[in-house]
Amino acid sequence: MNEVEQNPRPDTRRHDLDALRATAMLLGIALHSALAYITIPFWPVRDEARSEFFDVIFTAVHGFRMPLFFVISGFFTAMLWRKRGLGVLARHRFRRIFLPLVIFVVPMWLAMWGIFVLIGATGGDSIGKIDEPSIWSAARSNDVERLNQIFEDDQKIDWNAGDPANRIPPLNWAALAGSVEATNWLLEKGANIDVRSGDQTTPLGHAAYMGRPEIARILIENGADLDAKNVYQATPLENTKADLGTTQWVADRLKLSFDEEKIKVGREEVAEKLNSSGEAHSQNGRSRLEETKMRNDRFGPITNAYLTVTDFWLFQVAPIFGHLWFLWFLCILLVPFLIYASIASANGWKGLPKGLFHFPAVLLWIVPLTAFAHWFHGILEPGGFGPDTSLTVFPFPHTVLLYAIYFFFGVLYFDADDQEGKATRYWWVSLPLGLLVCYPLGMSLIEEPEAAWLQNSIPEGLVRPLAVVLQALFAWLLIFGWMGLFRRICGRENRAIRYLSDSSYFLYLAHIPLVFLVQHFVKLVPAPAIVKFGITCAVLTGLLLLVYEFAIRYTFLGTLLNGKRVRAQKHSS
Repeated sequence: MNEVEQNPRPDTRRHDLDALRATAMLLGIALHSALAYITIPFWPVRDEARSEFFDVIFTAVHGFRMPLFFVISGFFTAMLWRKRGLGVLARHRFRRIFLPLVIFVVPMWLAMWGIFVLIGATGGDSIGKIDEPSIWSAARSNDVERLNQIFEDDQKIDWNAGDPANRIPPLNWAALAGSVEATNWLLEKGANIDVRSGDQTTPLGHAAYMGRPEIARILIENGADLDAKNVYQATPLENTKADLGTTQWVADRLKLSFDEEKIKVGREEVAEKLNSSGEAHSQNGRSRLEETKMRNDRFGPITNAYLTVTDFWLFQVAPIFGHLWFLWFLCILLVPFLIYASIASANGWKGLPKGLFHFPAVLLWIVPLTAFAHWFHGILEPGGFGPDTSLTVFPFPHTVLLYAIYFFFGVLYFDADDQEGKATRYWWVSLPLGLLVCYPLGMSLIEEPEAAWLQNSIPEGLVRPLAVVLQALFAWLLIFGWMGLFRRICGRENRAIRYLSDSSYFLYLAHIPLVFLVQHFVKLVPAPAIVKFGITCAVLTGLLLLVYEFAIRYTFLGTLLNGKRVRAQKHSS
C-alpha cells in the first residue's frame, strides 16, 4: 500500500463517510454470501446447513444498507457540486458510475454463465435434485408403483417430510409436477393436504403457481385451505398471478418442465376454481369471493391503480443489471439533481434550515415522507422487510421514488453543514432502538399480520400502515446511528481503512460470480452454517483483494473507479 494519489484534494474527503460507504459495499458481499444459508429457497446455490439466524441477518441488513448508501452518495454528490461545479460533477459521474456500469454488466453475466457451467461440471447444485429412488422423486414423476413399494417396505414413513435438498414434501412435489395419480395416492395414505414447504407454500399454492388445474380441483374438493399464505404473504389465488419470468427460473432450478402458454391457461383455470368455490369460508364467515375482493382492495384505490399501471410490459423487460442496479439508479437520479442544482445555483439556494436536521426533530419530517414512498414497497413482492429493488432498464417508479428521497436527503444534509453532528450524535440510542425495537416489531407485523396478539392490540386497518412506518423509522435510525458511530471512530484518515474504501467499489462490482463459485465448494465442508459463512467471506474477500491489488488498482480500471494511483518509488540509500 505504498503509493501516492495524483492531485489529492484533502478538502473533499470525509473519512468517516468514506469508510461507511465502503462498509455498506462490503456488507453487500456478506449479505450475498449469507444467502446460501437462509431458509427461504431462492438463491442459485443452496447449502443444507441453513439457519433462521441468517434470515434475520439478511432482512435486518437489507432494511438499511442501500438507503444508507444512497444518503452518502447524495452527500458526496452535493459536495462535489458545491466545491467544483456541475460540469466537473457530470464528467465525474460519467467516469465513475456510468462507464463502470457499462463495462461490468456483460462480463458479469458471462462470468456467471461460466461459473454455473463449472458448477454443473463439478457435480452441480442441490436445488431441484432429489435422491433416486425416493418418495420425493416418485411423487414428482407420478410413479405410484414406486410409492406403493416404498410404503410396503416402510409403513411408518413420514409422507409429510421435505426432501433434504429443497425442503419440499412429496405432495408439494406432486402438485408442482402435475402428478395426478400420485396426488390421489398420497392423500389416501394420509398426507397432510396443507403440508408446508420450506417457504411455507401449501400443495394448493404450488398447484396454483405452476398452473395445475386438475391437482387444484382434487385439493379443493378434499378441503385444502384456500387462504393459506406463504412467507411472501401470497395465497394460492395470488400465486396464479406470479411473474412468469420468475416462475421459469424456479421451474429450471427445480428441474420442472416449463410451458408458458400451458401455465397461463392452467392458472386461469385454477383461479376460476378458487373464485367459484362457494363452500369455502374464512373464520369470520365471509365467502371466498368476498375475501378475495377484500384482499384486492386492502391497499386502497390509489395503490390498486398503481398496480395496474406497473403491470405494463415496459417495467418487466430487460432485467439486465443484477446487483449493479444501484449504479443505474444513480445515473437516473443525476438528471433531477442537475435540474435541482441549476435552479439552486441560479437562485442562491443554500438548502433547508439547519434545525430540521437535528436529531430527533429530523425524524418528524423525514420518516413520514419516506413512509409515503415505502407504502408501495412489498406490494409487488409481498412479505419482505425493507425496500424493493428493480433490475430493469425502466425500474418501477416506487423504487426510484424511495431511493430519490434517501439520495436527496444526503444532498440537503451536506448543505446543512452539520459540523457538530447534531443529526447523528445520539447514535448510541438510535442503533439499539432500531435493531431491538423497530426491527422485531416490524418483522412481526409483516410476517404474522394475523397473529392473535397483533389482532388484539392493533386495529386491523393499522397493521400495514404501522409496518410501513416501522420500516422507514428503522432505516433512518440505522442511518443516523451508523453515521454517528463512524463519525466517532473514523474521523481521521487511516491508510488501511482508506485502502479498503478504495477497493470496496471493485470488490462489490466483481463479487457475485465468485460468490456462487466459493459457496458451491464451501458447502462440501462438514461444518455449521456460521463457519461456512465465515469461510466464504474470508476466501471471497481475500481473492478479490489480490485481484484488485495486482490487476486493477494501478490500471485503467483502477483509475476509472478511484482515480489515478501511482506506486511510491523506492529510494536506494
